Amino acid sequence: MTTNRPASPLWATVNVTGVCNLQCEYCFFQPRKHEHMTIVDFINVIAILKAQNAFFLTISGGEPFMHPRIIILMHAHDTFEHATVLSNGTRIQKTHVDCMRAIIKRKGAFPLQISRDAIDPDTNDKTRGMAFKVMKNLQVLRDAGITLTIAMVKTAMRTCRPCCPIWAAT
Repeated sequence: MTTNRPASPLWATVNVTGVCNLQCEYCFFQPRKHEHMTIVDFINVIAILKAQNAFFLTISGGEPFMHPRIIILMHAHDTFEHATVLSNGTRIQKTHVDCMRAIIKRKGAFPLQISRDAIDPDTNDKTRGMAFKVMKNLQVLRDAGITLTIAMVKTAMRTCRPCCPIWAAT
């Protein structure tokens, strides 16, 4: 039987850690094992995905920036033309930013998706927390030239300041 579906996965997500510093009740990654993927396992998984001609790779977790080995970012970007990271934005350190800058020098971009629950910090903090830390990190990332995407989880409690009426009703 013929099909017009691709023979390989177009998009793959690798959860490199079960460790996260937040306790979001709605997180899809539950129950969570509080351990990191080994570098050997990561390299093997990436090799399998590359051999299957996966097109786009996402590094996720838990919180991927809590993984102790920054080499995962370099290896992912060395192996895949299109790779991104999903993060809560709370644990980004200078070493991570330096690594992202090095990838930008080589490839021209480093896409990073940061999850938030609301634009309003007080609303965000009711479900996720650490809104001001994330905003500070977003500024650092923007200044470093990181390509940022902000993903928001739709919640019943999301409200916004009057300056942003588009989000006022859910």
